[in-house]
Amino acid sequence: MAHSVSKLVVMVYPDTDLEMPGTYNLPLSVMAAVTCLYEDYEIVIYDQRTDPLEKYVEALARHPIAVGISTMTGSQLFNAIKLAKIAKDYGCTTIWGNWHPTLLPEQTLKHPCVDYVVTHEGEETMATLVRLLEREGEAEQKIWRGVITDWSIMPKVPYHLVDCNQYLFNAQYPHARVLPYTFSRGCPFQCAYCATGNIFRKWEPQGVDRAVSNMMELVETYNLDMIKFTDENISTNKKVFGPLAEAIGGRFGWLIQSRMDCLNRVDLDLLEKGGLRLVGAGLESGSNRILKMIKKKETVEQYIDVNKKLASTSIRSAYNFMMAFPGETWDDMMQTVDLGLRLLDDNPNAFLNPYYTFVPYPGCALSEQFEHLLPTSLEDWATFDRFNAQTPFSQKYQFEISNIAFSSKYVGRRFVMKFPGNPKVEEFTDRLKWYWSRRDFGSDDWWDLRDENRDLMGELFGEYAFDGVIADRQKKAKSNHSLMKMAETKLPDGPQAPNAVTAEFKDGYVNTGASDY
Repeated sequence: MAHSVSKLVVMVYPDTDLEMPGTYNLPLSVMAAVTCLYEDYEIVIYDQRTDPLEKYVEALARHPIAVGISTMTGSQLFNAIKLAKIAKDYGCTTIWGNWHPTLLPEQTLKHPCVDYVVTHEGEETMATLVRLLEREGEAEQKIWRGVITDWSIMPKVPYHLVDCNQYLFNAQYPHARVLPYTFSRGCPFQCAYCATGNIFRKWEPQGVDRAVSNMMELVETYNLDMIKFTDENISTNKKVFGPLAEAIGGRFGWLIQSRMDCLNRVDLDLLEKGGLRLVGAGLESGSNRILKMIKKKETVEQYIDVNKKLASTSIRSAYNFMMAFPGETWDDMMQTVDLGLRLLDDNPNAFLNPYYTFVPYPGCALSEQFEHLLPTSLEDWATFDRFNAQTPFSQKYQFEISNIAFSSKYVGRRFVMKFPGNPKVEEFTDRLKWYWSRRDFGSDDWWDLRDENRDLMGELFGEYAFDGVIADRQKKAKSNHSLMKMAETKLPDGPQAPNAVTAEFKDGYVNTGASDY
């Protein structure tokens, strides 16, 4: 492999295919990966969502030391592969990192467009590998396990390497200026549907004073209204979380993810005074049987209690649910539907995110029993995401699950809040509530409701209501319900799609339009 003479490192954030233009999240993963490099090397960050391809090609033509590619499991892999192929065409060395390579390093390395894999926390390890490649041109070790010796003294994440003005949008606060910040990493809980606790079991926060200083610098530099914490569960330790809220002291608003039981251990009035505006919580199920099975270590009764406490504050609450866990019955799913309605009734500041379908991502305990059904290549993993209701675990109720998924965006107040005063949204929401209250998700009425949803989504979001592939399929399938089922299966476009939609495609449904709305 050719020895690079430049001091250039190119970092790539592939398009996720799950976001609308103008709603993109900051490419924090590639920014963090060069935390220990940017002071000594030239860094070019190519964000496929916002940057022209020419920027990437011009950087590759300068013979960088390496091209770092960040990718999660799912549709982002499809674009990661395409961009890696371009890098290989220019003779560049590729280093893959982030969630998917961390979960499946050996399988990832088998792909011809992957030279090295950095797993786990890659800041220091990425720097070590790049410096070795600069000296030697190649490294015998192909998989590098990332380790951070002391996160409290890590250099700041280089926000200045991207144009942050392109990433200020937040769906819950569309008129505010918001950027993300990571205060802690890891999660001590062992939920069976989640890989975080298995991969990053130890919860590690930054120092409160240093973190608040860093955030104030961001607030002042970019004129921010709010900070969105990316932490999996920022409230893990109340002895850290409480002082953090006090130190922020209402100088800016902030948004978090938290378990409900952890939130219940902290003074909500203190959080509200400290500036907390929104808490997102993964409740997952309204069935205590399922919560026990997935090792959530929370109960429906706790959810109801904490939600009522939140209702006494101005803090908004966004709740996440999943359906079609292995062994879940129709009654279990209906308990989840009922709980969503109960939480909305009890808390005027609560709303529901779209109900997702359980997908056995690699690394989570529940996926172990389905290893024989999981993909074995990067191309196949590209079709594997949480919006796909066509899984081996949900076939019995695919139609009903798909209907719950799209209608939850209305019933859960998401669209009513996003389009206040819109009479069509309000009227359609009221009608969908009627079906939810009767647990009716499988009657023939839903064919017409699906038609109405498609038309209304198109009116609200224009060409971005669905991605281009789905939009084309929808147009062709408008009057044919069997074809419509095929049309709503989200697959990457192009010859690599393993199940290209044809007249013979098997029935399947997707949580269409759920992605960023």
